[in-house]
Formats: sequence, structure tokens, C-alpha cells
Amino acid sequence: MGFNSEVLVRSGCIKAVILTIILIVQASILRSQQKDFQGMFGLRASHNLNQSWSISFATQALLNQNLAELWIANADVGIGYRITADLKAELHYRAIKFRTLDNEYQNRSLFYSTLTYSKTLGRFSFSLRNRAQLLVYENHYNDAFKGPILYNRDRLTIKYKVNYYWSPYVSAEAFVPLNHTRRSGIDQWRFAAGFVRTFSDRFSVDIRYQIQYPLQRTTRHINYLTAVNCYIKF
Repeated sequence: MGFNSEVLVRSGCIKAVILTIILIVQASILRSQQKDFQGMFGLRASHNLNQSWSISFATQALLNQNLAELWIANADVGIGYRITADLKAELHYRAIKFRTLDNEYQNRSLFYSTLTYSKTLGRFSFSLRNRAQLLVYENHYNDAFKGPILYNRDRLTIKYKVNYYWSPYVSAEAFVPLNHTRRSGIDQWRFAAGFVRTFSDRFSVDIRYQIQYPLQRTTRHINYLTAVNCYIKF
């Protein structure tokens, strides 16, 4: 009975992952509103100081207009603490350059914390991450200073380990503004489907297709992008 239940759960999870990937790809074909290809490229390096503490540095570039223009660039530093084998907390600071509609780059600062619970069941792994973030525009001494903007973000990721090298996954993330004057509840969904290619214990590559679906906007513009991120452990 236990064996049959395990097989049934595994079969159902595999079908759910495959169906979600099909639905995301189908939605991108049927509902795409963009005239240009967007791509995100990133690199993250991390180091375990001991069994509990770790540090990280990451950088990302988001290109649009068929990869011809830099839209967003950022650099991120963080520190993590593993509370238990399944629970980890992190604190981060991210410096952002954002290109506005006037083709000028605006400075933004993002402060955020994450709390991630992860569980592995056979070949499947489930991850639930909460992220609380504070975003400010420009600097305090600048007349263009604006903020802070507070958000709570919750993301669920389901991953299936085919073997040591390949792990496809799907994820869904909900964005909830905490201090917006005109929005309450979820104002954006972010869906993704991708895979992790592990080359060694110290190097892996994550490739995903992502849909950002905004809500509570007068003009709704759905973003579709392909992201490639490299992860290094040292």
C-alpha cells in the first residue's frame, strides 16, 4: 500500500510538472504582447564560511529590444544563515541601474530578506521562499529620491531530479504590496519553467523561461523573458 501510494504521488507530480510547462509555453505563444526578445544573464558566486554561515555576490543584466539595449543591471551582496537542515535565512543589498522611458539610467537600492524552507521527497524537491523587500529610488540627497516601496513575495518551486546532471523545475511567485495607496492583495504573478544543469559540485547553470503577469494596472503589459544564470561555489 505504501509503495503504491509513493508511485501514485510520484506519477501525479511528474504529470503536474509537465502540464505546467506545457501551459506556460502555450500561454507565451497565445498571449505574447512584446515585439522584442528579452534576455537575462547572471552570475552568482557563494562561499560557505562554516556549516551555518555563507556569503554571496551576484550580478545580473536584463536586455531588451532584441538584446540590443541594457534595460536593468544590478549587483547583489548577501549573507546567509542556515537555521536547520531545511530552513535558511538571508539578508541582501542590491544596487540597481534602471533605464527609464527617457533612456536615462536611474539608481535604485533594494534591501531584502529571505526565509526559505526546502524539503526533498525521493527525486522531488519542494521549496517555499518568503521574501520581504524595501526599494528606494535614487539617493537620499537627490531631489529624485522616492520611496520606500515595500513588497512581500512568496514563491513555490517544484523540482525533479532526473539524475546528477539534469533537474527540471516549475515555480510560481506572488507579489503583494505592503504600502501601496491604490493596490491591495496580489498585484503580480511570476511563473517560470526551466532546468538546472549541474556540471560539478561547484558549478551549475540555470536556464528558465519566465512570465511576469501584472494585476491591478490600468494598462497590463505582460513580460516574457529567457534567463540564463551561472552558479559558482568556492
